[in-house]
Amino acid sequence: MKTTHELPWIIRDLLNTRAPKPIEDQGSSLKRAAVLIPLFKVASEYRILFTKRTDSVEAHKGQISFPGGRIEEEDGSPLETALREADEEIGLSRKDVTVLGQMDDARTVSSNYIVHPFV
Repeated sequence: MKTTHELPWIIRDLLNTRAPKPIEDQGSSLKRAAVLIPLFKVASEYRILFTKRTDSVEAHKGQISFPGGRIEEEDGSPLETALREADEEIGLSRKDVTVLGQMDDARTVSSNYIVHPFV
């Protein structure tokens, strides 16, 4: 039986047994973003961190979300975007992150984003 201290590695193994399903842009006007799904442990419990977007951002005002944002050219990859945004938004340093894997892309309905999520 697996114990809870192995949970991150179970998630990593599950994510790495399959290729994440991408959403192809196919020349449309979809924008691209990336998020980090922060999994952390407090005492003996694993938790996921959510943020609440401010009312001053362009899209998704006041919504509950994961740290993340629009992919910028200088990021180099969606993963780099997710890590940069997590650092900017919640002060999570890249050196403190162990990326377990990537989940399937998701599309936002209201703002036309393709979102690349990383755990």
